[in-house]
Amino acid sequence: MIIFAKQEDYTGLTDEFEAVDGWLKTTTFYDGPDGYDADSDGFDEAELIPGYQENFTDPAITNQRAGVWKFVKDTATQLWYLEFQTAIAGNSYVKVNSGFKYGGTIVKYSSVIDIGDTVTDYEISEIIEDSTATTFDSNNTKFINQIIVYQVPDVGDTFLPFPKTNIWE
Repeated sequence: MIIFAKQEDYTGLTDEFEAVDGWLKTTTFYDGPDGYDADSDGFDEAELIPGYQENFTDPAITNQRAGVWKFVKDTATQLWYLEFQTAIAGNSYVKVNSGFKYGGTIVKYSSVIDIGDTVTDYEISEIIEDSTATTFDSNNTKFINQIIVYQVPDVGDTFLPFPKTNIWE
């Protein structure tokens, strides 16, 4: 799974892709298995991947650019592509296991646009320290949070009320 922490201002884009920051999903490749023929094949056909601006204009449109994507291999063509999995709502947190800049962190998808940007982005919220995993119970117990919170004894306890006399009478 992958997220794109930054959704704009990519370097190296040509003019035709700069307006949409390269957020296009190719639906038909111009260079088919028999090679490229400009007269009959034309160019790639693509559709826009909707992002913050499209979602802001029409809330029914999902902001896929800030969502979670998965690498999928097409067994027929042997090509790898990204498949959209789920949207991430503003002010939500995502744990990033690996990556050059955000690996080993928890990032927050901001709901506020930073100065100089045109869309919201992910910001590092917390750095996760590497630790050696503890295995017990045949690795059947799964921990979802590394934070241990102390709770005062008897707080939140519930008791079954019983009458002071014999309950069978």
